[in-house]
Amino acid sequence: MDGKSHVLAENLMFRDQFKLTKREEMAVADICQFTILIYLKAWFMAPSAPSTDLQLLIDIHIYKQQNRLLSELAMKKMTGHLWYLSDKLIALALSDDNVLNDTKRLMVRGLQTPSAHAHPPPKRITLNTATIETKKLEDFVTQNTHSSSASRACRRHSWIKT
Repeated sequence: MDGKSHVLAENLMFRDQFKLTKREEMAVADICQFTILIYLKAWFMAPSAPSTDLQLLIDIHIYKQQNRLLSELAMKKMTGHLWYLSDKLIALALSDDNVLNDTKRLMVRGLQTPSAHAHPPPKRITLNTATIETKKLEDFVTQNTHSSSASRACRRHSWIKT
């Protein structure tokens, strides 16, 4: 749990020792709920970075139904930290046991597909958050993904042959 969430949880536990307004109390409860329902899952799944980052963005987007403001703030913050979804680092998902073999096969197929863009992919990932629920790991693969890490992952795993 990050530092802010930890402090907020303590504030909620010790709220009888100091006075919060109803509005402050509700804000603390909202952030604690978001942390428990959305953020902790991603925190514990961090070793599966590309798939976890994508799922976290999808979860934050869906959370908009419960708390629009908190969802929008979290989405804005998280979209500044998408390096694991970059065309280079997305190859890490090929070694992730939590990623389905069918997804990995689609990712490998994406390595061989010529890019639809005439220019190189941008250095920084940008996403249309309105369509985030439709995104899949293979959508982030480009010919630039074909690096030594992707090649090693393909050679090491049996899913590539099945």
